[in-house]
Amino acid sequence: YKASYAPLTLDYKVLNAANILDAMNEAEQYLDKEKVYLITVMERKSSKPAAGWMRGTKVGTYRDVLTNRGYGWRSTDEAHSEQAFEHECWYIPDGSLLFD
Repeated sequence: YKASYAPLTLDYKVLNAANILDAMNEAEQYLDKEKVYLITVMERKSSKPAAGWMRGTKVGTYRDVLTNRGYGWRSTDEAHSEQAFEHECWYIPDGSLLFD
């Protein structure tokens, strides 16, 4: 979210898109230029059982591939001056996130 908008939070949404173009269209539903500073589309790189959590809980590693700061989509790579990052999320088999 924008630095001038309170509260400053991060929201993660699971997209139901079958391809990257549909993911971009779906993510743009959350773009409100008055409140949202950054939207990224991430893809899952790996998934493994989460040790010490309830049965079936997994930890997934996600890496952002596209970024939108309100002025269009850019690839998340050095050629487009965007720094890619990875993030881990814990989730249960039905796909809902526990926390990040």
